[in-house]
Amino acid sequence: MLQRGHFTIPNVLELPNIIPDERGISKVIELDYMGKYEFEGNAIPISRMFIEYNKDFYEFVPVDIYNKNGNQMFLYINTYLLLAKDSESIHKMAEKQINKNYSLYEYINHPEEASCDFWWDIQGDYFIFFGEERKELVEYFINTCFTKDGGKESIKQKLHKAGYKLNDD
Repeated sequence: MLQRGHFTIPNVLELPNIIPDERGISKVIELDYMGKYEFEGNAIPISRMFIEYNKDFYEFVPVDIYNKNGNQMFLYINTYLLLAKDSESIHKMAEKQINKNYSLYEYINHPEEASCDFWWDIQGDYFIFFGEERKELVEYFINTCFTKDGGKESIKQKLHKAGYKLNDD
């Protein structure tokens, strides 16, 4: 299931222009409300904490897919869990998402008209986005949330409390 969202700034050089929220966090992404499950069922915070907890295994993987403006697709994904790490398998995985998600398909063909510019697979715990400059925004988001959530041990406790087991349990 892909959660749509958009970056609030084009790159990390714009961070000083963002007014931090009450927790001191500069909001670099915003999510579209897509339904009850994602927000009320805690799917988004759970997925985010899985990404944070396993962030040492996450990498930015370029995909040989470009939008109309020439920006390359990237996945921010747990490469440790990828069954097939070759570029052809990753390309097929990305194409499958494009074929299943109209907003992603539309972004590739009409990026200037799109209301979103990144997608978060909340079941697979990975991000899809376009443009090298966005990698630092994704890292900033994950690292800021990691700190806000109290670090690895605190995240592990929160996930256990929510009934989830982790690979290192």
